[in-house]
Amino acid sequence: MKTIPFRIISLQVDKFNILTDSINLGEALNVKTQYKFGIDQEHHVVACKIDYVYVQHDVSLLEMSLQCSFDVHSDAFEEMRQDDKLVLQPFFSQYLAMINIGAARGEIHARCEKEGSILANVILPPIDLTKALSQPIVID
Repeated sequence: MKTIPFRIISLQVDKFNILTDSINLGEALNVKTQYKFGIDQEHHVVACKIDYVYVQHDVSLLEMSLQCSFDVHSDAFEEMRQDDKLVLQPFFSQYLAMINIGAARGEIHARCEKEGSILANVILPPIDLTKALSQPIVID
């Protein structure tokens, strides 16, 4: 696995809604996720946006969308280019998503606690990124 030097340049919550506090803390909670990646070629930026929805018994409890942007070292960014596309190998997309998930854990807890929501006591369950992001991501 190759090392790709980068730094976080922004964390932005695009959407955050507590839909209901009607939750049974002793019962299973599912998290639906959707992953999106984008680039700013001129500035060597890769963005990872994840949409999260907490669901229990087919009822949506909370929704959040968090975008993390990363400044990738220019040499590494150029090495990811293939023709006119940028290819993110799974090890890199999984790593960026892992950072997003960690930030989401903190954001969800802090925002729910501020709102006095019982959801502040819910832990974001582990997400298997090796299954969710198993293939290279090709960005035009």
